[in-house]
Amino acid sequence: MKVRVLKQSQQLPISLEHAWEFFSTPKNLDDITPPDLGFHTTYCSGEHLYDGQIICYRMRLAPLVNLRWVTEIQSVKPMESFIDNQIHGPYRLWHHLHRFEVNEQGVLMTDLVHYALPFGPLGAIAHALYVRKKLERIFQFRKETLTAHFGGASPVFREEKMRGSKSGEKGGGAASSPSTPAGDACASHHPPKNADTIDPKNKKSRVINPL
Repeated sequence: MKVRVLKQSQQLPISLEHAWEFFSTPKNLDDITPPDLGFHTTYCSGEHLYDGQIICYRMRLAPLVNLRWVTEIQSVKPMESFIDNQIHGPYRLWHHLHRFEVNEQGVLMTDLVHYALPFGPLGAIAHALYVRKKLERIFQFRKETLTAHFGGASPVFREEKMRGSKSGEKGGGAASSPSTPAGDACASHHPPKNADTIDPKNKKSRVINPL
């Protein structure tokens, strides 16, 4: 299984309390997702995040083709981080760490996503032709919407590939955005040395071999 890593960091000129209140309210995700995806929350077991919370979404894959996505909220650390982990949906793996760090400019928000597609080689082709571009557009829309809503600087955006669970990512981008090793989004922030950082404008990519 090829696991890919997508990371985006964005500086927001707001308080930690304000950031946590917004991002720990699950239904706010509807408002920062491109409208053409038809993305909306269909079930949420509570208005605010807690460990074990189940959230169901519906989204449009193509005209007349809708998908159901079910995630579980895990490892909630109030005012610090949480994880949404897919338990049913289009990905073979979707593990999304949301992290918030206070600095002099407000809050540095970081999204770290480990994901993999099903169907082996066919999934790899789908990623190259469609999924990667779709994810980049979703996160770009999210960045623009958050900037319009809160203000703030442009984000650092990186995508990486890896194979296996022990490879990692290389620190880079904004100096105030520490990296988390790929393969364990909850690990301490000490990046390994063998990672490959990819600019989304540069379509070349490299698969990182496991240790």
